[in-house]
Amino acid sequence: SPQDLECVLGPGGALEALLEAKAEGKIGHIGITLHTVDMFRQAVEFDWVETIMFPYNLVETQGEELIRECVRRDIGFINMKPMAGGAIDNPALALRFILSNPDVSVVIPGVASVNEAEQNLVVAENNIPLTSKELSDVERIRDSLGTQFCRRCNYCEPCSAGMSIYTQFLLEGYYTRYNLTKWATDRYNALSKKASDCIDCGVCETRCPYNLPIRQMLKNVQKVFEG
Repeated sequence: SPQDLECVLGPGGALEALLEAKAEGKIGHIGITLHTVDMFRQAVEFDWVETIMFPYNLVETQGEELIRECVRRDIGFINMKPMAGGAIDNPALALRFILSNPDVSVVIPGVASVNEAEQNLVVAENNIPLTSKELSDVERIRDSLGTQFCRRCNYCEPCSAGMSIYTQFLLEGYYTRYNLTKWATDRYNALSKKASDCIDCGVCETRCPYNLPIRQMLKNVQKVFEG
């Protein structure tokens, strides 16, 4: 956030310590992680920035112009959230979409098993241009997800009511997008704190880097699982 950046750049801030560590040979490079285009735009102007990590996937392409700017300025671009925090139901397509962009330096898909890592490797080694059908699938996913979905960054927490906010949205996604209705419902019912426990304080929304209407989204989760 702008406030975080001000703290980092200020006297005695993180950048001061990092520059000292770099001068002493303790670290080799300095990068920055961002979540908004406005902050991305600022970051490419800093002469100390060597890498930028930013969300980029087939439904979040708002940073493409600045990713190209990274190439022009010899800044490495680290692609986070390639699967949109798990919201995209076709990981192979999501990864191929990113790999088709030559301006991406490295992509970091999270994996939960060796098998998932091996699957990603197969996709990367056999990457070919997307077909017209696959491009249509990209548009379908974009239309389905829109921009108001949880990326599971957890910046919204801790919740004042004690619930795991991202878990509510994760289970809703399994219910509505993956058709795992019984599986998701059983796990939702087993939660000690559910969407209906929201106290409507709105603190979570002040923390969300994507400005999501979390309280309304929780009401939607409640409607899905509790009627």
